[in-house]
Amino acid sequence: MAHAAVRALSLFRKTQFGFAITGTGFGTLACRMSDRDSMPRILATGLGAALIVFAASYGLSAPFDPETYGSWIAFIGILSVPSLLIVGGLWRYRHPAVLAGLGQPWRGLAFLALTGAGMGLAALFLYFGPGGGAGVTPFLINAAILSIVSTFWVVGLWECWPLNRWIANPILLGIAAWITAYLLADLAFHVLFDFAEARHAPFYRPSLDPGGLFPFWTILVFAVTTSAIIVAWEKLLGLWPLHGPMAHQHPLRRGLTASALVIAASGLWMGIACAIFGMDAVDFMLRGPIALLFGIFFAINLTQSRLFAGLAQPGRGACLIILAYPLGLVLEELYRIAAPAVAGVPMPPGGPRYELELWVATALLAVTFPLIVIATGCFDFWPLKRTPAGPGAR
Repeated sequence: MAHAAVRALSLFRKTQFGFAITGTGFGTLACRMSDRDSMPRILATGLGAALIVFAASYGLSAPFDPETYGSWIAFIGILSVPSLLIVGGLWRYRHPAVLAGLGQPWRGLAFLALTGAGMGLAALFLYFGPGGGAGVTPFLINAAILSIVSTFWVVGLWECWPLNRWIANPILLGIAAWITAYLLADLAFHVLFDFAEARHAPFYRPSLDPGGLFPFWTILVFAVTTSAIIVAWEKLLGLWPLHGPMAHQHPLRRGLTASALVIAASGLWMGIACAIFGMDAVDFMLRGPIALLFGIFFAINLTQSRLFAGLAQPGRGACLIILAYPLGLVLEELYRIAAPAVAGVPMPPGGPRYELELWVATALLAVTFPLIVIATGCFDFWPLKRTPAGPGAR
């Protein structure tokens, strides 16, 4: 441990501004950072992008009353996330090559149009499938959220196995992974979700209630918690030790081991917060997994994955978690404070309606999060920085 710490500190000191540029899955760039890629410049670009994202988020939030915001706006925003995860997380904006070769802003607009096509297909599947064509109800919203969770599982945790055994073409692999995520989400929705506790609510329809194994709030919060654990493990720790000490193991064994760890960690976190400390499950969802998710994407996307890049795992991941979670908590609290002013009406917190919590959750994950991905991924910080055209530009 002491030797590893000394080595990590040496790497940190030798790197300009304490950061090294490393590729993720594409090798290491063994060049000294230019002024354009220096950490102060990266942080300034990230700050500018954050201001643009916050302004756009406000512009998309302020015009709508809480009911519309928590239904149609939430649904549209949620629809964008699985497609954005495929385009960015799997294709890494390199595919299709005809789009990746465009210069900005056309490249960003093209990937945005591709995302929109995926959203349209997903909307039809969800609206007339688990939603039963009954409008934007909690049935539909829960099923849509579950599609995000399943995409994290398929792409982030299982790394598209076993699909990648049979499909070599990255475009076809992305499409297959996207379809698989929606089918698994639909299956999980019908097996796991039970809306019986909401049977007296105006939206409730017995024909749309899957009558699954768990109360819908409990299983929804748990599912979102697994997403936060997966993203933290993948984005911050690089799936260490699955990538590293366990890399030689069969993908099935690695996937099963990883799944068991995610489920155990999620249950432990949620159990300690809700069962031992008595937190309301929905309040925990916001201050726990959603805050962590939001902090991660702020710390990673807006700094172009450069923070603590000179540190080896798991040290780098630990430093990023220590930074990301408090950052996410602060931002979540700021959204809570700003919510009544932005919405123009008071929104009481707590159950059974959870008006404030649902507004904040929508603002964070259905509005601001997609905007972060679009600004930093699809448009690659344009016009704050200039990116050469071509598939290898990113």
